[in-house]
Amino acid sequence: MIKKLKSYQLQARGFTLVELLVGIAIVGLISTVAVANFRQGQRSAELRFAAEEIVAQIRQAQTMSTAGRTTKLCQSGDKNGLACISTSDCGTGLCVEQVPLGGYGLYFTIDSPTSFQLFADGTNYKLYDKGEIITGGEISMPPNVEISAVSGDTKLTVTFEPPKGKVFIQGMPSGTAQIILKHKVTQDKKTVSLNAVSGRIEIE
Repeated sequence: MIKKLKSYQLQARGFTLVELLVGIAIVGLISTVAVANFRQGQRSAELRFAAEEIVAQIRQAQTMSTAGRTTKLCQSGDKNGLACISTSDCGTGLCVEQVPLGGYGLYFTIDSPTSFQLFADGTNYKLYDKGEIITGGEISMPPNVEISAVSGDTKLTVTFEPPKGKVFIQGMPSGTAQIILKHKVTQDKKTVSLNAVSGRIEIE
C-alpha cells in the first residue's frame, strides 16, 4: 500500500520551474512569429489594395468617358472648361452640366504622393489643368502607401476621349503609363501599367 502511494505521488508531480519557463518561451516565440507574419501580410495587403484602387479608378474614368457622363463645367469666359459648383465659380461664364470635350482622366504626381485626382478634361488638351478636378475627385492613398514614381517625369496624365474611350498618355495616343507605389514601412513596391494602344492594365 505504501509503495503504491509513493508511485502515485511520483506520477502526479507537477512541472518544474525550468519546464514552465521553457514552455512560456516557446509560446512567446510562436506568438512573436505569428504577429510578425500577420503584420507582413497586412502591409502586403495595403500595397495590393492601393494598386487595385488605381486600376478601379482608371476603369471608372474610362467608363465615364464612354458613357458620356455629364458634370458641371464652366461654359465660356476666362474659366471655360474648368470644373465648377455654381456660376459664381466661373467668372464671366456660366456653370453648366455637360459632357467634357476631352472626357475624363487621372492625374498623378510625386509632388503629392499620398493622393491622385480624377478630373474632367473640359479644355480638351488631353492633359490635366488646374481647376479640372471634379467633386469627389481627390482620391487618397492608404496611410502607409505612396506614389514613389510615374513614367516619363514627375507628373502623369491619363485621359479617355469620348465616345470610344481612346487612351491618351501625356497627351499622346501611344506609349505605356506606369505608376509605381511604395509601402513606407516595408519599402516593397508594386507597379500599375496601362498600355495606350491595347488598353491593357497590369499590376506587377
